[in-house]
Amino acid sequence: MKKFNEYSTSISFFLKSRSKKKDIKTKSVYATIAYRGTSTKLSTGLICEDPEKNWKAGAYVGRNFQDLNDKLAELRREIKSINPDSCKNAEEVKRAYLGEEEEKFSMTVLNALEFGYNQKKYEVKPSTLYNHRMAIHKLEKYLYNQRYRDWSILRDHPNRMTKLKVIEYYNWMLDNGARESANTQIGCIAALYKQYYDIHEDQNADLVPNLFSRMQKQGNKQDRIEAAMSRSIDWKYVEEIDKVRNKITNCVLDKRGPLGYKEIDENSYWKYKTNNESFAERKERYRIYGILTMFIANTGMAFIEFGKPDVFEITHTMSLKGNKYVKGEQLSGRRVKQGMKYRIPISPTVKKLIKELKGNLPWKPYVDKLRQYNPAVRATAYWPYKQYLIILSEVLGYEDGIRGHKLRHSFAMRMLNHYGLSIQTVAEMLGDTIKTTSENYASYLDQTVQENYNEEIARHQEKLEKLEGKNKDKKKKKKK
Repeated sequence: MKKFNEYSTSISFFLKSRSKKKDIKTKSVYATIAYRGTSTKLSTGLICEDPEKNWKAGAYVGRNFQDLNDKLAELRREIKSINPDSCKNAEEVKRAYLGEEEEKFSMTVLNALEFGYNQKKYEVKPSTLYNHRMAIHKLEKYLYNQRYRDWSILRDHPNRMTKLKVIEYYNWMLDNGARESANTQIGCIAALYKQYYDIHEDQNADLVPNLFSRMQKQGNKQDRIEAAMSRSIDWKYVEEIDKVRNKITNCVLDKRGPLGYKEIDENSYWKYKTNNESFAERKERYRIYGILTMFIANTGMAFIEFGKPDVFEITHTMSLKGNKYVKGEQLSGRRVKQGMKYRIPISPTVKKLIKELKGNLPWKPYVDKLRQYNPAVRATAYWPYKQYLIILSEVLGYEDGIRGHKLRHSFAMRMLNHYGLSIQTVAEMLGDTIKTTSENYASYLDQTVQENYNEEIARHQEKLEKLEGKNKDKKKKKKK
């Protein structure tokens, strides 16, 4: 049996493609380090412009490449000169050769994601960066709950990241949340790992590829449409909100009570007080929340838009009606997250709500002119409003819970089914694509489909009758 220090290190060289494009022939030169039945890869930093002519049997071909072959020979000598007595495998030999530089290379998935996160700081919005941070936390939580060690991103490591492990993680997210959130989380991780991999792949050929990419599952299109429709609120509840919103100003949650809520007066308010806000201030804040809820239901505007300082600024328009130009008013702007433009015509109801809301929102603007915002500040503004919506749901007896985004769905469906607007018009109002609007925000009710069908058939029949009338008139003229 050989003694530990009697094993030798062998080094050979090979080429690796620098691009997936077939028309690019240039390849990078890598070294394979073999020791004690294990092997690992190491980038030499050299390239070969035309491999078919200039490379053969692990070396450059021709006198013009003598200097490059000398560099490869020097690299072989340096690695073989390392005393491998304390090395258990080829990876440790490579680390011994690289020395302190190897410490800079993150070799676990969480470290790789952290590297990608730090690079993304210079490229994306703070809100997107926040989503990336939440995605890292989600994976950390999964590894901790399952009592897994942090996955290695080296191909030869026994605890390396595999496709099966990534699939199990994605399925775990599906089991513990909605498909949309799971797709968002896995997409963020894919972006962060890609950032790491693209920068480090030329330094280490042994990296596990990006297994997170193309992991999202969209599900059946019709199922997504039906799920979107289920998220809308029947308009009768919106009408009820308008009736009870002033009553809710002095209500609090009461989980032990039969109603789920209870009314309080100023004397009992101190029992529920959690800040320095007076009872009168709290009532006024809830009054504004009620107006805001009706505004969202009548405009379909997302909550994040209310962080803009000019959200209630009215734009005057001119439109052609018949032979005359008619003045109109709109709320228009670029959506904070998507950047698409929304155009919301102002009805008398909406104009009245704007007058009451303008300058009275219970938070300071937190979205700047470039649509940048701090997610933590946005959450601070939304959380108290969310508590109000929970109380509102209890008062109305709406078990599924009222949310701002559900009201956006309700607005879209009402525009389609009650007012008969086209998908394209509703999409322009919401600031979304036609595809997103039809699949995620709105769909036609059976009654609307039947009414549209009846109208089209009647219009077609009217055309046929006019055409038959003209033909009869022509025949009569010919007889004369």
